[in-house]
Amino acid sequence: MRQTAARRWMIYARRLAIAAAIAATTTHVALAQTPDDIFSPSTPTTDPIVPSTDPVAPPIAPADVPPSTVPSTDPGAVAPGDLPDIVQDIPGREVDPQAKARLQAAFVEFNSPNRDLQNVVTMAKEAIELNVKRYGQKGNTLIEAYQLTGAALMQLKDYERATNAYSIVSQLNPNDVRSLTSMGEAYFELKEYGLAVDTLTQALNLDSRQVLPLYWRGKARTEQRDYQAAIEDLQEAAAMSRNSKEIFAALGKVQLLLGDAESALASLDRAVKLDTATPADVKSTFAEAHFERGKLHASLGSLEKSVADLAIAVERDGQNKEYLMNLGALRHEMAVVDKDPSQLTLAIEAFNRAANVPKEPEEDKEDVSPYVALARTYIQQGHMETDKDAATDAYREAIAMSNKAIGVEPKATMAFYQRGVAQRMLGNFDAAVATLSEAIQLSPGFGAAMYRRGIIWYQRGEYRLAGQDFDDALRSEPGNPKYLVWRGLAFARQEKYIDAIDSYSLALRSNPQSARAFHNRALAYLAIGEAEKAVTDLNHAIRLDARDVQAYYRRGVALDRMGDAQRALESISTAISLKADFADALVARGRLYERNGDAAKAAADFAAAKKVGAAN
Repeated sequence: MRQTAARRWMIYARRLAIAAAIAATTTHVALAQTPDDIFSPSTPTTDPIVPSTDPVAPPIAPADVPPSTVPSTDPGAVAPGDLPDIVQDIPGREVDPQAKARLQAAFVEFNSPNRDLQNVVTMAKEAIELNVKRYGQKGNTLIEAYQLTGAALMQLKDYERATNAYSIVSQLNPNDVRSLTSMGEAYFELKEYGLAVDTLTQALNLDSRQVLPLYWRGKARTEQRDYQAAIEDLQEAAAMSRNSKEIFAALGKVQLLLGDAESALASLDRAVKLDTATPADVKSTFAEAHFERGKLHASLGSLEKSVADLAIAVERDGQNKEYLMNLGALRHEMAVVDKDPSQLTLAIEAFNRAANVPKEPEEDKEDVSPYVALARTYIQQGHMETDKDAATDAYREAIAMSNKAIGVEPKATMAFYQRGVAQRMLGNFDAAVATLSEAIQLSPGFGAAMYRRGIIWYQRGEYRLAGQDFDDALRSEPGNPKYLVWRGLAFARQEKYIDAIDSYSLALRSNPQSARAFHNRALAYLAIGEAEKAVTDLNHAIRLDARDVQAYYRRGVALDRMGDAQRALESISTAISLKADFADALVARGRLYERNGDAAKAAADFAAAKKVGAAN
């Protein structure tokens, strides 16, 4: 979040306010803010007031809470028809009758089924103004108005002004644990995690057996990556509230971040189980546990379980961009793993929904990540399309999405990269080189972009330039087997076969299961007359990919060079059985038959090869 000078001032002032409030637990002297800091856009005040030392009202009594949820900080969540008098009669404090009536009306509005929260804030402000008008600054001790205002602003998700309201409450009554907790929650929502931890710690210093401050401090510490302290907070909260799905979801999240998959799964399963206890006539909107469990299943390779959980999370919170982006990415992965193009359509749907989520108030501009993800998925769709026109359309969509991202963020490196990849797939090599070069200029260590540009140089016969790009890519990502294989190819095209063999060997050290590396190293061995080593490598390639027609054919050639004509004939025949119109293999087998004196079979193979050639 970009911070203006005014915002930095506000954060600094809040830290001072918290420190003063902590000190006030013993000295009972604190800073205060004017009501305008709450009821108008946030601006620092240069004219603080000192609260009265009169006794102040206790915090508004917490509502009864269902045991399956984290207790609400809503001061007004009480049954209709059973509304208490919000203003407490405290010796030594005078409250204007009109102010009291106005605040009581605000409380009634807060608890009405069709409440107007903005009107609640307005009426609370009016109550404060009436009291101050009658009693001067001494009348600013109408603490209940600030409590109610904070609760309404929290419901409105106006966390900035909510913190201002709760700051005044904590200054007027430093022992108000409930308001301190709400203020800590507001700081958490503002992503000001240090302030959240400080405020919630103050609340716990006053009462260490409160569940809510432990819960929110645990979540804030998770965001600070203080995972062990977060677990301690959340485990303690869970011990106090065994039926809170929110607490177990938060605990599972931090356990997952620490790599404790077993404990995380147990916590998240419990959270989901507690959620299923929701009454049948109440549709649950609780999504966090399903989202976190979905991530856990994905990390364990259970993609189907993962997508099921993420789909529930999205169904319950369809405006959560993180949920949508994760669901889209997972469906993309499933498409690749299962070779299922239909998953790409669903991924595109999720990313489009993410792109349409309104930007957060603190965001300066639109988020380009959904467009970049769409470009990547359209490229994959193009790869998997069997229809050439459909593949072309997919690559063009990828370019359109990349352009949209670049239009929002001219330095969106990944957008340039995806556009370059799509341009290459359309055969627009000049444009692809220019675009990938822009990506590299924006991010000089971008190995994938160098690798992709190197492939274009290779395809254009510029093998020296290709080798340079592959070398640069490897400096960025040492040991990447794909880069090493392509560097080997570039060496081989320049007839630097020993260098090619070394590059393929390094690739196999990184990935011993690379059939392509074995196959290409075999060709390099053949080029320098090492037929026996070529056969060994081709045997490995065939073991890894039993449908590799070229590997059978080339093994036959290598065996023939070793003088093993019978095994050569068998290997080449296997290649022809897999691909009947394999002209090179037909010619090679015909020559073997011819040398063996089997003229009829040789003639049949030569005729078949000629027919294939004519057809082609």
